[in-house]
Amino acid sequence: MSVRETDAAVRLFLGNHFLAAERQMAAHADESFYHSLGHATVLFIKAMMSFEKTDMERAMDAVRRGCALVEQFRPKNSLAESFLSFINPSRAQREITDEEMHAELCYAELLVIRALLTFFIDETLGGFIKGAFRIRMCYQSFKECHRMLRSIPPCHLSACPSSNPSLRRQFEAGIRAGFGLFNVMLSAMPTRVSALLQLVGFSGDRDFGMSELVSVCPFFLPFECRFFQQSASMADTLRAPLAAMVLISYQLFLAHLLDGCPPDLALCSQLLAPLVRQFPNGAVVLFLRARFHLVNGELDRAIQLNNRSIQSQNVYKQFQHICHWELVTVHMVLMHWNRAAWHAKKLLEENQWSKCVYTYLLAILVNADRTAQKRQQAVRQLMQKVGSLRRRIAGRSIPMEKFCEQRANKCLRDDGEMFLPQFEFLYFCNGFTVLDRAPHFVRPLLAHVDAEWTRWRGDERAPRLDSDALVETRAMYAFVRGLCMRALGEHEKARHCFMATIEKVEKRFSTFFSHAENSHG
Repeated sequence: MSVRETDAAVRLFLGNHFLAAERQMAAHADESFYHSLGHATVLFIKAMMSFEKTDMERAMDAVRRGCALVEQFRPKNSLAESFLSFINPSRAQREITDEEMHAELCYAELLVIRALLTFFIDETLGGFIKGAFRIRMCYQSFKECHRMLRSIPPCHLSACPSSNPSLRRQFEAGIRAGFGLFNVMLSAMPTRVSALLQLVGFSGDRDFGMSELVSVCPFFLPFECRFFQQSASMADTLRAPLAAMVLISYQLFLAHLLDGCPPDLALCSQLLAPLVRQFPNGAVVLFLRARFHLVNGELDRAIQLNNRSIQSQNVYKQFQHICHWELVTVHMVLMHWNRAAWHAKKLLEENQWSKCVYTYLLAILVNADRTAQKRQQAVRQLMQKVGSLRRRIAGRSIPMEKFCEQRANKCLRDDGEMFLPQFEFLYFCNGFTVLDRAPHFVRPLLAHVDAEWTRWRGDERAPRLDSDALVETRAMYAFVRGLCMRALGEHEKARHCFMATIEKVEKRFSTFFSHAENSHG
C-alpha cells in the first residue's frame, strides 16, 4: 500500500501542484490500489469541473481499472465463514489483514465516484436508476467497513500486535470520514426522498455524520461543539484535510438551507486554521477563506481572497470559475452591476456547467445596469437564447434552468419589462444571508429597491401589463423589502412585508418563500 505517497499527492494538489499530483498517482495506478484511487479522484474532480463528456469517460475508465485492481486485495471469506457470519454476526472470523481492510475502504470510495459519474454520463432515467443502485452498493461497502472497524480494537488502545497501528488509524479515519459523509448526505435529502431511501435500506443521522467527520479533522476544539465527542487522534491522516473541507463547505453553503440556522463560524475558523498554515496559497483554501469572510459579512475581504484564488493558479480554470460565481454574488450585494456582469460573462464564455443559467444571469445584470449601451436589445437577445440551452441530468431537468427559462419567457412576453430580477436570483443563491452580518450594506440596497419601485410605477408600460404581472410585481417588491427589513433587525416590519406578499399572490415562488421567511422571522 502507498498511503504515504497518496497523502503527499493530496498535499501537492491542495498546494496548486495539480499536474504533479496527477502524474504521481498515474505512475503506479495499475499496481497500487491507493495510487489508483488517487488517480481516479483527481480525474473525477477534473471531470466535475469541466463537465466535458471526454473527461467524464476518462475518469470512469480510471474507476473501472481501479475497481478491478482492488478486487484482487479485498477480503474473501469462504462459504463456511460467510454462513457463520450470517447466523451469528458477532462471531469472530479470521483476522483481516491491514491490506484487505484498506482495499475494502478504497473499493467503497471508488464506488462512490462511479455512482456519481453514472448520473452525469448517462443522463437518462435508466442512468438515474443505475446510479441509485450503485450508490446502494457503495453504502453497503461502507457499512461492511464500519463492521470491520467495530470488530477490531480501537487504534489508540490496543491494536493487534500483527498489524500496523498507523495503518489502522488511517483505516479508521477513512471509515469515519466516508460513513460520516454518507450520513450527512442522506439526512440532507428531502423528506419524500428520505422515505423512499429508507425502504431500500438507506438511513442518515446528521449529528452522527457530523461527529464522525469532526473526529477526523486536524484541530482541537477550545470550545464546546455538539458534534465533537473524542480526541482528534487522526489529525495527521490522509482523509483529515478532506473531512475538514467537507465540514467547512457544509457549514458555509448548506447549513442555512438545510438546518434553518446560521453557520457555525467558530467551528469553521478552527477547521480553516491548520489548512491555512499548510496551504496558504492553495486555490481551494483561499476560496474557502473567501466564502468564510463573505458569510461573515466582510465583503471586501471576500473579494480580495477570491481574486487571490483566481491568480494563484492557471491549470484548473474551473477552480477560477467557482470564484467568479462568488464574485458575482458579492458584486450583486454591493450593486456593482457592471462588475457582476463581467464575471457572469466570464462564466458564460469559459464554463460548461449551465449555459442556460449563465445566459439568464448575464441578461438580468445587463438589465440592472442602466448605463449599459443598447441595454434592452442586449437583454432581449440573451433572453431568447435561454430556453434552447437547457439540459437534463439523470433524465431530469435542472430546477434552476427550468426557473430561468420561465423567467426569460415572461420577460419576452412582457416586452422586456422585469422588476428586480437580480434580487430574485440573489435570493435563490442564498445571497441575502450575507446581509444578516453586514447591515451597513442594507440601507443603500433598500434605497435602490424603493427607487426602482417608484420608477416602475411611473413607467408608462406598467399599466399595460396583465393583472397577474401587476400583482406579482407588487409581491416581489414587498418580498425583497421584507428581506432587507429582516437584515436590519426590524422583524415586525419584515413580517408585515412577508404577509403582504402572501396576501397579494398565490402559487408563486415569492409566496412560498414568504411563508418560510415569516416562520423564521
